[in-house]
Amino acid sequence: MLEIFPPEQFSMFMKQCTPFLCEMEAWNSRLLGLKESMAQLMHFQSFIVRSESSQQIELVSSLSTTFAGYISKALPSQDASVRKDAINMVLQWCKENKFYFHNILEEDNWACWIAEEWRQMNPACTSVDKEIQLHLYEVSRKDLKLFSTTTGYEFKMIDVDLLQKFKNPLLSMLANFYVEIKVDLTAHVRPFNRQNLEAFAWQKLLEARENGFGCIFSTKDGELIEPISTAGIVALSPFGARVGMVYTNPSFRGKKLSQICVSNLCSSVFESKTHTQCIFLFADITNPISNQVYINCGFKFQGSMDSLLFTYQAL
Repeated sequence: MLEIFPPEQFSMFMKQCTPFLCEMEAWNSRLLGLKESMAQLMHFQSFIVRSESSQQIELVSSLSTTFAGYISKALPSQDASVRKDAINMVLQWCKENKFYFHNILEEDNWACWIAEEWRQMNPACTSVDKEIQLHLYEVSRKDLKLFSTTTGYEFKMIDVDLLQKFKNPLLSMLANFYVEIKVDLTAHVRPFNRQNLEAFAWQKLLEARENGFGCIFSTKDGELIEPISTAGIVALSPFGARVGMVYTNPSFRGKKLSQICVSNLCSSVFESKTHTQCIFLFADITNPISNQVYINCGFKFQGSMDSLLFTYQAL
């Protein structure tokens, strides 16, 4: 049984599916951290698939025509045929309603199957490319390893005053971050230029600061000089938080600053948000340095996920 929730019913959708998603919170943290304002802005169409006999949830999904969509992690008790049937219900609805989702983040062992199924089902889909492959990591309070700054550097959680004082260098850093991660932003940075990219980065920075945003500054005589390494909480889920925007200026790399920044950010979040049990993050599988940074901080590998980018041709 398929239930469909348009963007304006996103709160109702989340109310119904949050307990199910929390069973695999790290995997589903992107869905759990999705805000209603973003769901409406990016036109997320949301779905719940229930068993006809038991009425239990089998699958949850939110898909968008302009932004990365998500499909809930398969539960250990769910066999492949049940999951295929559930995903097919969602794909069939999308085909019948000409809802052409932009891209999907999905477990790597299911991503290829979904891509092939959608291409066969929908002639408008001309290509499916693997945009990026990600590793999922998770750390608990007891496993977090904390690293201290050395002379000449200082870690700070960004408050309103620091945000205003260092706005321009922070914007420049984060715009460079979005360029380096090579994720397609053209759907929501239009036209795609430096000014609009910095405006996009500013909005993301404001959102992250509300949750918790950390930065390492270079210092001189006890004064903060410039921000050189960042990490922020990009989404909160009921019992966890997801780290993103991890970036160090190229001229300061090789000094383990990202390691220090991430560990101190996580420590601050665990201290200030007592309900937080675990912190999650996704790392590019092709970047062994960043993966090792997170492992050094105590993060443990949970699995892999593919980001598939879909291209369409008008029928």
